[in-house]
Order: sequence, then C-alpha cells, then structure tokens
Amino acid sequence: MNLTALLARYRQWRDDGTPMVLAIVVKADGSTYAKPGAMMLIGQDDQYAGLLSGGCLEGDLISRAQSVFSSGESADVIYDMSDQEHDQLWGLGLGCGGMMQIRLMRLDAAAAHFPLGALADAVSSHQTLHLAILLEGSRAAGLCATSESSQRYELSDAELSVVEPLVKQTDRPKIVETTLGEVFIAPVQCPTRLLILGAGPDAVPLTQLALALGWELEVADHRPAYADQFRAAGGPAITVVQPDALSDHFDLNRFDAAIVMSHHLRTDHLYLRSLATTTIPYVGSLGPRDRRDQLIKDLRSDLGNELADLQRRLYAPIGLDIGARGPEGIALAICAEIQATLRGHGGGHLGAPAKDR
Repeated sequence: MNLTALLARYRQWRDDGTPMVLAIVVKADGSTYAKPGAMMLIGQDDQYAGLLSGGCLEGDLISRAQSVFSSGESADVIYDMSDQEHDQLWGLGLGCGGMMQIRLMRLDAAAAHFPLGALADAVSSHQTLHLAILLEGSRAAGLCATSESSQRYELSDAELSVVEPLVKQTDRPKIVETTLGEVFIAPVQCPTRLLILGAGPDAVPLTQLALALGWELEVADHRPAYADQFRAAGGPAITVVQPDALSDHFDLNRFDAAIVMSHHLRTDHLYLRSLATTTIPYVGSLGPRDRRDQLIKDLRSDLGNELADLQRRLYAPIGLDIGARGPEGIALAICAEIQATLRGHGGGHLGAPAKDR
C-alpha cells in the first residue's frame, strides 16, 4: 500500500476513533522486502494497511501489536533471517537472508497521533517531513519538523537540544547514536505530483496507474468535450484550460512531473512553452523523435536561451525502453521512467540472468 492510501486509512480510523498502532521499519540489513522508513498501520480486529513483507510477517506483527494497544508502551521487533536456522525456527521460511528492526508505537490522540498526524499534515501541504523517534525505552517520543514548523512529543528541553540538530541533517532514514541512546531519523517525502496535459483515451490507463502508485494527479485539456468522455472511460475529473493559460489555473512549480500528450502539435508546443519557465524536474512528451525535433525547432524562436533549460528536463520520446505496446504498456513505461528519474535510478535490471555459467 502506498503512502497516500495508508494516510487515507489513518484519517478514516482517526475519525472513527479506532485505536491504532504504527509499525515502522527503523533498520534493515541485507535483502529485505521493506527498507527503513516503510510503514504499516494496524487497527483493531486484525485490520491493517500497508505491507512490510510479502505477507509473511504481518500476522506476527498484528499479534505483537496487541500488547502495545493495551499498555501504550512502544516496542521493537527484530526479524533476523540472516541465520537460516533461526528463519526456519520462526516458521517463516523467508529465505531472504535479511534483518529488519521494526518499532511498534501506539498512536494516541492526546499526542496528535505522533508521528502519523504530523505526516498527514505535511503531505497535505506538500512538505517533506523530517522525523526523529527515540528508540531507547518504551516512550513514544520524538520530533516532527518541516521547513515551516516543528513539533516535539514527550521530549524535555535537554532531549530536544540533542534531537533538533539531527533531524534535518540526513537525506536517508537511519539510526544515529546520541547521548540519549539510539534515535531513528528520516526524511519522509511527499507522494509524486503529476500533471497530465491531454485527456485522450490513452491517458486513462496512465491516470489509473499513477493513482494506484499513490501519486497526486491533475489532468488538463483544452477540449471541453473530452471531460465527459474521460470520466466515462474511467478517468478522474479534468480541468478544461487553454494550453497558453496553464499558469492561470495551476501552480506549475509544485509538480514533480508533467506529461504532454494532446496529440496535437500546436497544442503540445504551447504546453511545452508554458512548462519551459517552470522548475518541474521531469517533463515528458509523447511521440516519436521526428515530432520532438519539430517541437524543439518551433520552440527555439519562442524561448531563446530558456530552450536549453527545458531540453535538460525533457524526456522525448517519453518512457523507458521496455518494449511497450498499447496504452497500458506505454503507461507502465512512462510511470517507470518518472519513478526512476525522480529517485535517481537508471531503470536497469536488478538481477539479470548470467550469460555463461
């Protein structure tokens, strides 16, 4: 389950008054399904949202959460499968050879459901949350900070003076040793924000896949007749806007990625001209290389020096080369390229078969 869906379940259970325990991975070594920062939300009656394994650890975590529900005391669970005899002893038989340390914390309304309440607020305002959780003892104590504000939970002034300098000094989740003992610190990124420009039928599977990934999505088109057709085909609501007036309807710089796919050369030209002056790190354009070259030629007289900046961010033809065919396959190639680009990965094989053995 993605972060967007997990937070939706959190809000539902919060509003219903359902008791909750958060399971968060604070350490992982070797091959593990989930990495530090991954979360699972546990409710009553064996309900849960999110996965920290392929389904093999969740039942045990739900069982262990019961004592956290009743006592309110946080607890750590360690699954060490690097010892295969230990793996079999647990009856899990994962065979992955990794280790995970998971912190279980009860989410209390009196503490604003730390840390998930602060995370929900940060995502709503599209800010990265910098999280710190004290791991020594059984208190649910720590700090949540964004670029605009910070909030401490069960921390004394002395503890705050130790934790506060740490919380924004990392670009990855990790445990640090302090005078207070171990502290887990992590930046929690907001879901990807995607703008799709063009609401033809081939945009429907793209929107469906983006939403399944938990991305925040806006779709725009200049043709009013496409609005009803798009919804009828299973797409979300779209904004009807002229291509040269995008900035009147959207704060363009808040998007992480934009896709130009109107299937109309002049319209795509106007979309790209509007996107050229933004800071969007990924701009993709659907169509073959000849079409891309024509768009760049036409844009040169409009943009001048700004064209070079756009070209550094322009992916055209769009998508990873995975042999995609048809709207669904192309949607997969596009989303995979956006994911890889924004996360700084190349999109290659994790484990290609050996050619010779």
